[in-house]
Amino acid sequence: MLRVLRGIVTGLGALAGALLLVMTAITFADVLGRYLFDRPVAIAFELVQVVMGTLVFAALPLVTAADGHVAMGLFVERLTGPARLLQRAIAYGLSALLLVVWGVYVWQTAAQLSGYGERLAFSGIAVGPFAYLMAVLIFLSAALTVVVAVTGPLVRE
Repeated sequence: MLRVLRGIVTGLGALAGALLLVMTAITFADVLGRYLFDRPVAIAFELVQVVMGTLVFAALPLVTAADGHVAMGLFVERLTGPARLLQRAIAYGLSALLLVVWGVYVWQTAAQLSGYGERLAFSGIAVGPFAYLMAVLIFLSAALTVVVAVTGPLVRE
């Protein structure tokens, strides 16, 4: 199971890198077209929005798998033994629960967007599938939160 999760995380890392490259290429083409040919890429803004949203949600499980979320250590560093374990269980459990709640909300929003046939104004790209992808990535982060709480980081940053 851990091998499968590590494989998924590795794939998401590759996806995030590819999305960053695509976003950079779109921006480069838009700027080049705008200033050299006076012809910007008409849908560049919408494309960058879609790629950026996907990139952010693809990175969420990566940070989770590396146990790289921001944490305040002032109080926690003073805890030892059972108190530290209890704090860790509460923190990771609450984080996983909140991610599940967020994922359900995003999934419901995706269903509404798909039901309405929501599309971006200029490019006509359907929004629903991207919202479903975001929800799946949030649920993956919730699962990874539980795994990381038990096993420690799955990957190194």
